[in-house]
Amino acid sequence: MRPAIAQPCNAAPASAAASLRPPAAGSPTNSACSRSTRRRWPARISTPSFHTLTGLEANVSGSLADVCILTFAVDRPDELARCIASVAAQRGSPRLRHRVLSERVDALRDAPALARWRTAVEWHSLDGEPFQGASSPRIARLRQAALLDVQEPFVCFLDDDNAIDPDHIRSLLDLIERDGLDAAHSWRFVRFPDGSPFPFDFFPWQGDPAVAAQLYRECVELGAIVPGSPVMRDGAPRNAPADADAGSLTVDMNEWLFKTETLRRIGFDTEFSETDLRMRTGEDDKLYRRFLRHAVRFACTEQPTVQYYLGGVSNLRLTSGPTVETLDGGAA
Repeated sequence: MRPAIAQPCNAAPASAAASLRPPAAGSPTNSACSRSTRRRWPARISTPSFHTLTGLEANVSGSLADVCILTFAVDRPDELARCIASVAAQRGSPRLRHRVLSERVDALRDAPALARWRTAVEWHSLDGEPFQGASSPRIARLRQAALLDVQEPFVCFLDDDNAIDPDHIRSLLDLIERDGLDAAHSWRFVRFPDGSPFPFDFFPWQGDPAVAAQLYRECVELGAIVPGSPVMRDGAPRNAPADADAGSLTVDMNEWLFKTETLRRIGFDTEFSETDLRMRTGEDDKLYRRFLRHAVRFACTEQPTVQYYLGGVSNLRLTSGPTVETLDGGAA
């Protein structure tokens, strides 16, 4: 039996369409994103106006938390500050515990950009030395290890370079509770690194131009991508085929809120084949397919409440990370 999957509409939300504008000159025009192209992307970190920094004390409540938010970070303090601020600005949400996990905890915590947020999160140290390499197998193992330490009934993951809208957690939790689900997800508003909307004139998460073109066509046909709109309508759109686990359909990890017991039961796939690595299959792609196979009950809010910034996997940026899969015994 297939899971209960929300059926996204094909039209962009009015607020998203209204804010769309073409990328600045020098933005990439193909998915290969060469080194020279990356240098033309704006380096400035933008914090859009919807990330009003309010409500910190009301939203972070330590040992009494209901939702655990896990963020893995290495060397992007400016983006991490934006990430933490967006969690602190959640409205009407349950009690939150935000954990930042890194093998560079001390350096991050002492960064000037994070001065305001040093006590807003729990800092957990990761063992190992930074390295450059395929990120999906590493992050799958890290997510699985971090999940074992979560005691809250709900859990989600937020990358250090992304942010969430003030109603993100509340909207997901409301959907789970209303429909008796195991998990829920949103859509994402995709942005260039400088904060300007990405018009989806190509598929940015695949380095092979031929494969990227095919995935782009599939996503457009399914309604997951509407050319000109910055909203990625992840999940199974209304006109998706019966085999909704097609390769072009997925849900980004930042969009999910899970019941912790459900995610533990399904678990992350930590084995990646050469084909997986070549096709840039993510741990979230594998998890989505596991959810479909196990008939996990989930649905979509059909709201782009994740602010997703291109610049990681999407432009071949090599990031460092721990070489072992274990976490140390406690907060640093």
